[in-house]
Amino acid sequence: MSTRNRKKSYLKNIRLHNGLSSQAIADALGLTRTQVWRMENNAENISAKRILELSKIFNVAPQELFRGVTEERATWNLESASIDIPRLKVMASAGSGSIVEDETTVAVIPMPRAFIERLNVPVASLHFITAVGDSMEPTIGNGALLLVSTYMRELSAGIYALTLDDAVLVKRLQVGLGSLTLTSDNKHYDPIVIDNPKDANLNIAGRVVWIGNKV
Repeated sequence: MSTRNRKKSYLKNIRLHNGLSSQAIADALGLTRTQVWRMENNAENISAKRILELSKIFNVAPQELFRGVTEERATWNLESASIDIPRLKVMASAGSGSIVEDETTVAVIPMPRAFIERLNVPVASLHFITAVGDSMEPTIGNGALLLVSTYMRELSAGIYALTLDDAVLVKRLQVGLGSLTLTSDNKHYDPIVIDNPKDANLNIAGRVVWIGNKV
């Protein structure tokens, strides 16, 4: 296969791998479906700006757009009714206990394809982590499995996995004017107000899109 054809195949394949239609990409980029088709069939003409936009949508490094998908990312099987999502060895605190942060994949968990499609996020942005503690009860219990998406076009109110001063936390995020407030659903925990988020040792890792509590 020629270099040009490999580029065409990889760009389209990584879109399909993420479970996204050409219309979804067109909407995200403010383009038409025809323009997306032209990008996938004339990849050498994509501007550097467009490559960066695509890499953010697919949550991959720019060079990966023309190299193919990696084995450790979520697997999209077009012939299957499920999608395998990696479970990482990450314990996110929903309390004040110790934190274990290790992004090694310890398992894959199959999820219904129809459910993942409804999330409207790139498949490759998804992974599972585990919550520990009681600060987010009753919403998130100790030992709950959290499905997190690293695809965030902008911050809005919701539950996020984040690191603050090197601790991995799960908190409800409220966005203010020049500030962020991290709140717990358990009222016994005080909110954390961050007045200057850009100056804080803070990293928003992803948004929690599904919660699997223990029965």
